[in-house]
Amino acid sequence: MSKTFRILSLIAVVFSLALASCTKEYTLTLQSNNPAYGVVAGGGTYAAGTQVTIMATPTEGYYFNNWSDGNWENPRTITLRENMTLIATFSDQPGHGGGTGGGTGEAETLSGNMDQNRTLVDRGLPIDYVVDGYLVVDGNACLTIEPGVTIAFTGVDGHIIVEQNAGLKMVGTPEKHIRFQGPINNNNVGSWGYVEYRSRRTDNQMEYVDFINGGSEDYGSGVLLLNGTKVSMKHCTIDGSLCNGVHCYWESSDFYAFENNTIRNCAEYPIKVDNVQMLNHIGTGNVFENNGKNYIWYSGYVTDNDATFANHGIPYFFDGWVDIRTKMVVDAGVTLLMAEQTHLRVSDEGMLQVNGTADNPVVIRSIVDEPGAWKGIVCESHKTTQGGNYIHHAVISGCGYDESACVETSWDGTINLENVTLNGSGYGLYISLPGEWQDDVYVYDWSQSPIKGSNITYNCTLGNVRVGDEVFDGSQIPAVSKGTKARK
Repeated sequence: MSKTFRILSLIAVVFSLALASCTKEYTLTLQSNNPAYGVVAGGGTYAAGTQVTIMATPTEGYYFNNWSDGNWENPRTITLRENMTLIATFSDQPGHGGGTGGGTGEAETLSGNMDQNRTLVDRGLPIDYVVDGYLVVDGNACLTIEPGVTIAFTGVDGHIIVEQNAGLKMVGTPEKHIRFQGPINNNNVGSWGYVEYRSRRTDNQMEYVDFINGGSEDYGSGVLLLNGTKVSMKHCTIDGSLCNGVHCYWESSDFYAFENNTIRNCAEYPIKVDNVQMLNHIGTGNVFENNGKNYIWYSGYVTDNDATFANHGIPYFFDGWVDIRTKMVVDAGVTLLMAEQTHLRVSDEGMLQVNGTADNPVVIRSIVDEPGAWKGIVCESHKTTQGGNYIHHAVISGCGYDESACVETSWDGTINLENVTLNGSGYGLYISLPGEWQDDVYVYDWSQSPIKGSNITYNCTLGNVRVGDEVFDGSQIPAVSKGTKARK
């Protein structure tokens, strides 16, 4: 046999083997340990590499515990690369069957008040602990939850409260998350209530904690409630809620840190914040997606602390008028949504600085995005320190409620506008000017204009600039000079 023929034969064999591997199929066999307790679905023969979703459905009154390979995810997705047989373990009690850690036995039930320090360890079960109703961490106790622990609640009234002097420390790892979930036979959103912090202890920590399907209708505020507290939250996930993800209420609430968290699939808002100070501590790396109202909700009203509205990839919603009494900075790319018939007021002691860019302008509009829906920005501040009041590269629209303007000055308020578009409003600007009578005509002194600007674009129904009862085209507005040009 010639050398060339041998080489060609070898190539043909290799090609045939490769072709056979491309069309290889594997069989996934699913069984129930007791068909009266539950059934399985998803088995069959599939092409190699197929992702198959399998489901174990318990009969009413029974529980799915885990698969025979120790995994307890349900439903579960498997990439099929070999023939497999998996048995679903069902029981008449939660917590039976071997868990991912190889443990056996029943979950420990927790309920009522806990006023002594306690550590919950990973018991290696599908469900390590069950909270029956409520659990209150009280006194000076600290509840510590170790990596890998799974806690299930018995129903929609299930919740944990950390009282004012107590603490709750939950620090998982990338490999071993801590998990909160509803009953093992209820994978529905809202199958349990919430976890609420009421203390400001430094050991209030959450890292790699997953809150799955909480926020029941019976407790329609949030999955994680922060009530006059201070907490650190990193690398955590809130997935599924019948209401909000995190609800931070009372002005004393704050974050030590809030970084690299994911909040998704909530019926309402990912975050509700009553205290503007908390906005300063929303850090980077957070993901907010597929929420019914995918905005950061802020109650509005008075802002007595300096605040920076950073760009977190979703808008802010001001649910009420906003009275700025300190310094409010808005970063490039941010969208501010105003409730109907409200205004954003810069008081005489406040300061507003909007830092849009040509590529990432700031958008300020009504939540309904309709002409005349809100009252616009009212500036009463005449501060010139730290750059003074200014709006750079922004689109302000939907103003004009009660014949208002996109930007109005009152008292001695002053503000600089650069590269600003004023859309869908009654008036673009509403200002007061000194002047004098000349030959029976009142002539305004535009050099004293409280608004200075450049590249202002108007698209307003009643007029561009209103002064008293007169309307002007806006060309009279003085340009911003280098000496007064504000910077962040």
